[in-house]
Amino acid sequence: HPVLAYDAYPDSVQIGWMLPHRGYRNLAEHGVEKIKAELGRVLPQYADLIGAQIHGLGDLTLLDVFAGCARTWTADGLVLIGDAAHTHS
Repeated sequence: HPVLAYDAYPDSVQIGWMLPHRGYRNLAEHGVEKIKAELGRVLPQYADLIGAQIHGLGDLTLLDVFAGCARTWTADGLVLIGDAAHTHS
């Protein structure tokens, strides 16, 4: 499953791991060490940081992301911008 890593402010790295819908539950059942090992395998340059910063499942955030299409981006008193207007590339 694809993994994205990019710099985040200040002096941090943000990692996004795309899983199949409802795939987190299966992964979490194997424990945080399995997750850390998988991330470290695909991002070896960050393996030490992952090991030092992730201690439990509570250190992770699950986002249910989906793509949609708005028929219009504006209405009286409303404009869709940023993540409301497009999915993250």
